[in-house]
Amino acid sequence: MSIIHTKSLYKTLDNLNQKFFDGTVLSSSERNQLAKWITERQGLKGSYTNMFAPTDNDFKGIILFTGDKLTSKASSAHILGEESLRALHLLNVKDKKVQAAFDKARSGIKNVLEKNYKLGIYPLGMFCCGKCTAALWRNISAEGVNKNKKALDSGIKYLRSMRDGKGKWRRFPFFYTLLALTDIDLPSAKEELKYASELCRKYINRKDNGDNYVKRKKEIARRVLELLS
Repeated sequence: MSIIHTKSLYKTLDNLNQKFFDGTVLSSSERNQLAKWITERQGLKGSYTNMFAPTDNDFKGIILFTGDKLTSKASSAHILGEESLRALHLLNVKDKKVQAAFDKARSGIKNVLEKNYKLGIYPLGMFCCGKCTAALWRNISAEGVNKNKKALDSGIKYLRSMRDGKGKWRRFPFFYTLLALTDIDLPSAKEELKYASELCRKYINRKDNGDNYVKRKKEIARRVLELLS
């Protein structure tokens, strides 16, 4: 089955993220094809801050990798933009047109973030909501955890303040946040994984109903516990 879904950026990224999640090694041809397809959507109508535009089908509603549904057009456009940048970091295709589109998209979101932080609209390392913030962390951790350590530590500090005392966080989707944290090799991220670990243990023992999102969540929970062992 082709990774690219020609009528949906979200489904294309979902297919690609599954490959990344499974550790599948993509051929040079596949990586080039995917990178070029994603970057062709840079700056199109509906893109957020000049990133990568969702398709018309995507604007009807998207589902995050962990099964969380989004109906807000702004959040969908922002998150798909962040996920696209993350994908391009990981695909690592050396092509002038791909790099040019990537640079424009990256510059667009960086400028908005810097403006918001300067004005004090959001704390460093945060965005409008928990889902959008976790997507931001997935992007900048793929760019380089050490390069973005200050922002990631600041954002995770805010996450800590959102603990509900029961293993989850207010405002932040549980598994999508865990997914982001598993890619952040920082002590602050590990502390939040420890905080959520008991719920992860309980989730692993849940009956598997064959749902793909449940399988993904169980695997995320297993990886959390492996990182803590």
